Amino acid sequence: MTFQLFVQKKIHIFIFFCLTVYATKSFGQFGKLPPFSIEIEAIKEAHLPGIHSFAFASSGSKWLFIGGRTNGLHGLNSNDGFPVEHSNNNVLVIDTSNWNFYYSSLNILPYNLADPLRSTNMQYLQEGNYLYMIGGFGW
Repeated sequence: MTFQLFVQKKIHIFIFFCLTVYATKSFGQFGKLPPFSIEIEAIKEAHLPGIHSFAFASSGSKWLFIGGRTNGLHGLNSNDGFPVEHSNNNVLVIDTSNWNFYYSSLNILPYNLADPLRSTNMQYLQEGNYLYMIGGFGW
């Protein structure tokens, strides 16, 4: 291989590299926009309980939350990443028309019904007036 051929090959590789980086930066971040937009509005007056990783359903102005966690990010440095004392032990309803919330303890149900409802990260689907839930992390 001559020196000139070697240089041409390196130039082609460099040009290919530059085009790849340009395409990744241009189209990867700013490609075709999705057919929707998202707006976030802070609700400063509401003092709602903090939960995450729950199952969710809605009807009119009411939001229903079942399961999840109450402690924020689970302990990554412990042997127990999901301590039972931080499982959401309530069924929560938030009325978005006035930002009031209502809850009922799962302890009023028999243990075999209540315990699966305390799970974290359940798979769920709302179809009409029904909320289907399955799985998740729990005891």
